[in-house]
Amino acid sequence: MYIKMYFKKTLRIILRIFFRYDWWHTSPIENRKYVNDIITEVNKHNSRDLLLEIGCGLGDIIGNSKFQNKLFYDTDQNVLNAARFIHKFRKLKSHNEFKVFDFLKHSIKDSRIYDVVVLVNWLHTYDSVTVAPKIKAVVNNNMKKDSLLIFDLIPPTSSNLFNRSAGQFFHHSVGDLIKEKDFDIKILDGYRFDRQIVIAKLRKFIVK
Repeated sequence: MYIKMYFKKTLRIILRIFFRYDWWHTSPIENRKYVNDIITEVNKHNSRDLLLEIGCGLGDIIGNSKFQNKLFYDTDQNVLNAARFIHKFRKLKSHNEFKVFDFLKHSIKDSRIYDVVVLVNWLHTYDSVTVAPKIKAVVNNNMKKDSLLIFDLIPPTSSNLFNRSAGQFFHHSVGDLIKEKDFDIKILDGYRFDRQIVIAKLRKFIVK
């Protein structure tokens, strides 16, 4: 286990020299239990046609998801180039789209319906007033009954030192980001920094 983890870590450090992505992307999934738990959740979903991950990084979640069509969205072209390279060697075959996308600056223009939408590892850097309307637009325009919305929360606990040096930090609740009455919600916890993973299944079509 540890040998495999260190091997993957070393490989990602080497790839970073060529692709010049940020340091935090070098952490392998063996070091992040919540990543494996999200992969488990999406792979047991009853509909696995189209998955969108915004902020996909090197594609640890989406790349290991058993979907026919995958949308790799991130703000960093370098990390997308690396994700595309890594995905060439994965056994899972799918139709993939890699796109530079800023959730706050850009809007999803197409009318495709996503079976699963993943937003993890970055919502804590924005206030809910800013991100909640963007999430609402995706739910209203690009999700259907039983589609999954998956995101993470970093609660304001005394043990939480996650990313404090990176600037502003926002501790959201589920209700800060989505209308809880529109979803069936399951929360996974027990991770570093008291991170919680929210698995929100849309109950019905949203009336616009």
